Amino acid sequence: MSVGDSRASGVFDLYQKLASGVKDEELLLKSSENKYPTSWSRDGHFLLYENPGQKTIKKGLWVLPLEGGDAELAGGPEQMTPRTTLRVRPR
Repeated sequence: MSVGDSRASGVFDLYQKLASGVKDEELLLKSSENKYPTSWSRDGHFLLYENPGQKTIKKGLWVLPLEGGDAELAGGPEQMTPRTTLRVRPR
């Protein structure tokens, strides 16, 4: 499976698609602001993405559960360094 962004709506939203290309892409997250995927959790249950904080959503790195649920702010720019490790705990 791959995750990417699409600008069909005028902003970059997050989608996933099977690597085999068998099914159409599935919308993961749509909002009024751009989002950029950066990494997966080791278990594949979470997606880490960056929001540049253009309008209403806080700037920073966000965690999106891929099995349903709301995205949560993992850390803002003041908290992130090149050596920051994010720990994601299942709910």
